[in-house]
Amino acid sequence: RIRVFLDLYSFLLSNQDCENQKIENLADKLKFSLNNLNNLYYFFLFLIVSTFNNVGSYSLKSKLKFNKSDHSSLLERMASNKVVLYLDKVFFKKIKFDLSEKEDISHIVDDIFKDILKNYSNDLLDKSSISLKGDASFLLLLFKKYFLGSEKLLIYLNNNNIYCDTDLDYVIKHVNKSINNFPNDNSFDFQYVNKKDSEFGLNLINSYGFLNNKNQDIIKKYSNNWDVNRIALLDRILIKLALSEIFDFTEIPYKVSINEYIEISKQFSTKKSHGFINGILDKVVHDFKIND
Repeated sequence: RIRVFLDLYSFLLSNQDCENQKIENLADKLKFSLNNLNNLYYFFLFLIVSTFNNVGSYSLKSKLKFNKSDHSSLLERMASNKVVLYLDKVFFKKIKFDLSEKEDISHIVDDIFKDILKNYSNDLLDKSSISLKGDASFLLLLFKKYFLGSEKLLIYLNNNNIYCDTDLDYVIKHVNKSINNFPNDNSFDFQYVNKKDSEFGLNLINSYGFLNNKNQDIIKKYSNNWDVNRIALLDRILIKLALSEIFDFTEIPYKVSINEYIEISKQFSTKKSHGFINGILDKVVHDFKIND
């Protein structure tokens, strides 16, 4: 829903004089942005694997240089981490992920790896047992402290991902959840956005376009005949999306749809918007005699 909302807002913001025009072209934009979510998810997992795979080359260089610094316990835990081994040997063998910028992230991998070696403490090792669950806990600690704390990684994402501001938090939460759930079945989704969710998004956009004129009239009627264009574009889109779900997606309880868009309005619109949106939707549901 959030991705559909943001894509609609971006499109209509630059076409406000043509809000009633057909929006079929948005389907391609949505497919692109959903694919971008998948790729961002894959990117984080690939970055983890690449960083942990640095252990072998570092150990060899240390031996050749007769390096006396003792990182052996840390390196052993990293080299034998079963979550990373699963990602490397199983997960990435089953998905299609072509990171054309692989050579461009080596500086990020090296920076994170060096930061781990320089700043880790034995407490890090003591906090996680040597077990499947312990490996997941160990990886989570490193991921949160060193990967997400990497300034070079953040700069790279901001420069290479146009949806970074909106997608990053969701993908990071999903990566955390996936690692934490390991080794449960399907703890790592082979697609962050599955086929069902993708089809829902595309159907929602089509419904928005098909019902646009009807929903425009409803907003005008239930907003005390305000000039609809005086209502913030964000709020108009959210109301129309909610109405599209209520009228076209009858398998979804209307209360669920309303609550979802109220929450989105709290995140993206003004403080008073959620009350305004809720008021209109409640009246529509009552007058159209819509039942769960």
